[in-house]
Amino acid sequence: MKPDIRRTKIVATVGPASSSSGMIRQLIEAGVNVFRLNFSHGDHRSHEEVIDTIRRVSSERHLPVGILQDLGGPKIRLGVLSRDPLILPSGTYVHLFPGSVSNRDEFIPVQYHFLLEDISEGDPILMADGTIEMLVEKKEKESLIARIIVGGIIRSYKGVNLPSSNLRIKAFTDKDHDDLIFGLKKEVDFIALSFIRHEDDLNPVFDALKDQDYRPAVIAKIEKPQAVERLQQILQKVDGVMVARGDLGVEMPLERVPILQKAIIEAARLKAKPVITATQMLGSMTDNPRPTRAETSDVANAILDGTDAVMLSEETALGRYPIEAVKTMHRIAVETERHIQHLLRGETLRSSPGVSSGDNTDVNEAIGKSACTIAEELEAVAIVASTESGTTARIVSKFRPRAPIVAITHDAYTYRKLSLSWGVFPVLTPKFATTDEMFDLARKWAVSQGIARSGDVLVITAGVPVGIRGTTNLIKVLKVS
Repeated sequence: MKPDIRRTKIVATVGPASSSSGMIRQLIEAGVNVFRLNFSHGDHRSHEEVIDTIRRVSSERHLPVGILQDLGGPKIRLGVLSRDPLILPSGTYVHLFPGSVSNRDEFIPVQYHFLLEDISEGDPILMADGTIEMLVEKKEKESLIARIIVGGIIRSYKGVNLPSSNLRIKAFTDKDHDDLIFGLKKEVDFIALSFIRHEDDLNPVFDALKDQDYRPAVIAKIEKPQAVERLQQILQKVDGVMVARGDLGVEMPLERVPILQKAIIEAARLKAKPVITATQMLGSMTDNPRPTRAETSDVANAILDGTDAVMLSEETALGRYPIEAVKTMHRIAVETERHIQHLLRGETLRSSPGVSSGDNTDVNEAIGKSACTIAEELEAVAIVASTESGTTARIVSKFRPRAPIVAITHDAYTYRKLSLSWGVFPVLTPKFATTDEMFDLARKWAVSQGIARSGDVLVITAGVPVGIRGTTNLIKVLKVS
């Protein structure tokens, strides 16, 4: 593989700036591993066009590009503003009203039917990930009069947080249900749920998955205090998590977010569950071709924390420089990984007892840990994991080996879902009948890709009987000849 191989995955949000076929192609070539479709915006027709384009382009490029459907959840958002963007100076007053469109600058539409009933005088209101702060000073018959405490710029459809109010909203909305059914029809690879508080909030999604022929990965967005408290229970139920720092930093004291980020990443990694770090990672690149030094450090520190993936939001959805943002994130990741001591403490984790994602006698866990240790001792050029469901590859990834993890699978769904896991490079192959056939396929593929040459060592994990999920039970050291 190339010297600048990147183990950390990049998630890019699709929007008006990046939805064309040509732009999606360029983003994939720049290094995007997973595309996020934000279902708070757009309609099913536009999302379908984007999904079909991603599938077509990734197939042409023979690359495992995943699609993440991000359900809107009970998020309260602004409607269409009279002008976009709109400047709100500190000290001025605005009228907030329940509605979807405004034709006057001082009237701000909020898409929440019970706005006038559920908000009281003295309640704070935050907008745009907490960058705008206002205080309700008076309730009128058709609007709330609020004073701008911290001003700034807002745009149509930006998020609204009401931290002191008791709101009448469900964790899983009717729109979420309709969007989920659409996503399942289009066979998205990941489904992300917003604003969950409790593991039971996930039940409607799992109920919908029972009758499906395929199983997308379920991602819980951790952005509420209650979800932080129930993190272990949520991790037991889902396939991965997203550290949604925007709303997390509004719902909780901002200074707690960096430590929470580290704790969430560590907890997810110990359970071999992929974790995405999101929100404002390269925010200034929405309008500028270069990031700030602080943003560069933020991306690097998320990688040092052990995140599987870093995510771009407005930078690629609305920004002027989407390709540059992806290339910048790629360069930061490659350089950071080059200098990580023991590759994110994987060596320490492998030598520590009691860090299993389940029972310490679990065979998958033992095989994964041993494969990493053997690869380190023998300076293997790659760890090849034959996998049906992706579990073995994710467990190997948990231990953060120096060698790249080549995940061989005949399952197209597994192939794409592994696009989110750190250090895993999925390969779609024909179904093989014997382990010898698989060993030969792994050797030929590694040589053809320039990963291995004569004399190099591959460490291979597999299962007998072949082709049965959950049977990983052997390790083979193969010397290439």
